Amino acid sequence: PGPGQEFYGHRPYAPGDDPRGIDWHLYGRSERMQVKTRLREEAGVLLLAIDASASMWTGPGAKFDPARRLAGALGAGALWGDHRVEAACAGRSWSGTGGGDATVGRWLEFLSSLRAGGGESLASDLDRLPPAGRFARCVAVTDAWDLPDAAAALARRAQQGASLAVVRILSREERDPPAWG
Repeated sequence: PGPGQEFYGHRPYAPGDDPRGIDWHLYGRSERMQVKTRLREEAGVLLLAIDASASMWTGPGAKFDPARRLAGALGAGALWGDHRVEAACAGRSWSGTGGGDATVGRWLEFLSSLRAGGGESLASDLDRLPPAGRFARCVAVTDAWDLPDAAAALARRAQQGASLAVVRILSREERDPPAWG
């Protein structure tokens, strides 16, 4: 392994894999060819902050469940792609490194345990995330249009070198307001 590489699991050998990556000790015990998988620092980090404010939970077309589903898909994709995921929502944090179904299952369990309507702000959840490096992607999932506090927290992430995205979740009424008159 090179510098910045951390062992985290195995996967089945596939034609074209570098034979130097085969775990020969495991092969001797199991007679199955498995390749050691490693997480490179360059593999990246996904930083996710999910807005759990009252506006995400109340009224027809509540937006918190779609926000959790979106975060679930983004996080699962990153984990299956051998990336690290750091998430914060409603004053709670989660951290996991890619590798398999067990980690993705824990990620989805965390998301299903979240509740909206608490007192934590999106900005405080963004600040709760660990420092970002140059390989980090920071995504905020919210319904807000005016985010002065969160914008400052996102600016701090950008100064750390993270690339930023804000995904706005809208209810049907917000997307297609009824015609008046």
